[in-house]
Amino acid sequence: MGLQYKKAAARREEGSRGMMKIIDKIIHCIRGRGQNPGNLIIPGFLSWADFNQRLMQERARADRSNTQFTLVVFSFTTPESIKGNHDRFWEILGSVIRERTRKSDIKGWHGKENQRLGIILPETDIEKSSKVISEVEDKFQKTLHLLNFHQIPDLTADVFLYPTGRNQAESASGSAGHLPSESHPRDVSTCPSNQQTA
Repeated sequence: MGLQYKKAAARREEGSRGMMKIIDKIIHCIRGRGQNPGNLIIPGFLSWADFNQRLMQERARADRSNTQFTLVVFSFTTPESIKGNHDRFWEILGSVIRERTRKSDIKGWHGKENQRLGIILPETDIEKSSKVISEVEDKFQKTLHLLNFHQIPDLTADVFLYPTGRNQAESASGSAGHLPSESHPRDVSTCPSNQQTA
């Protein structure tokens, strides 16, 4: 009887170790998604490597189907006095972006070195993407004020059109919601690098 008990206990312990390995793998996979260089995870956002892969796929799809898309890249600078809330600001911005974009839009960290959030807007021109930017900025500021943040980061957005030749609309770059126009749309291939650096 004692031997059978010991064997059963050994099997339970082995099963428990196996389950822990599975849980560790799941956690590892989750941490690889929506993760920036500072290991901040934002639900619904791809890691910078996955986002870059999706960006390349979208370029190929646009070439094949003769369509266009825009890439919007958000970033902000945090005043020294509120640096302690830096990650919280990213989480709030991510939440606002999720709320103000379509399910078909691709969201993720853009760039390994710099902290930037990107949105790929399929079949969207500059005018429509500028509207998204304006809505995100407005909601971001209102949310921070509702949460009693007296100082807020300076949010900026850049818009990149791919391919540039299919749209005569002007591109926009600068502070989100107050975007100065340029004479020519910017090609997505000129956007800040999202490639892994050695």
